[in-house]
Amino acid sequence: RPQTKMGTPFQGDGPPVASPDSPDSGSMDSGNLHAYPSLRDQPGWLGPACSNTLNLSICVLGASGDLAKKKTYPALLQLFTKGFLPPRTQIVGYARTAMSVQELHERLRPHLQGAGVEAAEVARFLQLCTYMHGDYAAPEGYQALGRMLTQWEGHHEEGCSPLVGRLFYLALPPTVYPEVCAGLKHHVGELYAGARPAKSWIRIICEKPFGMDLASSEVLAGQIGALWPEDNLYRIDHYLG
Repeated sequence: RPQTKMGTPFQGDGPPVASPDSPDSGSMDSGNLHAYPSLRDQPGWLGPACSNTLNLSICVLGASGDLAKKKTYPALLQLFTKGFLPPRTQIVGYARTAMSVQELHERLRPHLQGAGVEAAEVARFLQLCTYMHGDYAAPEGYQALGRMLTQWEGHHEEGCSPLVGRLFYLALPPTVYPEVCAGLKHHVGELYAGARPAKSWIRIICEKPFGMDLASSEVLAGQIGALWPEDNLYRIDHYLG
C-alpha cells in the first residue's frame, strides 16, 4: 500500500519500512507539532518466533447505529486503503440488532462507496468485517464475543507467541458506557492465553464529551476508571471519531 505523510503504513511481514517523507521519532522542527514514536518503532516489537506484526481485532460496539455506518466504518475504510491496518485484522461489529454479516455489509456499502474509494477496494475491506448481535446488559453476548476473539487470536504459526491487540470502539450513547465497559472487563478482558504478554494490549475508545455537566461527567469517568486502568482508556472527540 502507498506511503503517506500521516506515518508509515504496515508493510506485511517483517519490520515496517520507513517513509522517506515522514518525520523521525523525535521532535520536529521548531514550530511544528511533536512527533511521537510509533509502537512499531520500539525495539523488540516483533518477536523472533513471529513473522506477523499484529493480530488486531477492532470491535465496533453499536455497529448497527448511525454513528457506526456514517463515521466509524468509513474512517476504518480510509485506514485500510492507506495501509494503516495490520495484515491480519478483523473488524467485528456488535449490537443488539439481529442481522447477518451480509445485511451489515449492505447497510455499510452506500456509506463506504461514497467515501471516494473504488468498489473493489470496498469489497476487500468488507471481507474483514463480520458481525454478531448481543445485549449490552447481559453476559451471554459478551461471552460469545470473547470466545470468538480468542479463537481467532489462537490461529497463528506453530511455536509462535503472537502479538495480539483488541480495540473496542464504543459507538454508543455515553449513558451505557459503564455497563458496556463492565461487560467487556468481565467477559472479554482476557486475551488469548498464548499471546505475547508484554506487548499485547486492550484499548477502549470512548467518545467525549459525555455527561450532562461537570459533575455527571466526573461520575461517569469514575465508573469507567474503576473498571479499566487509565492506560487502557482512550478518549476522542465525537467529530474526530
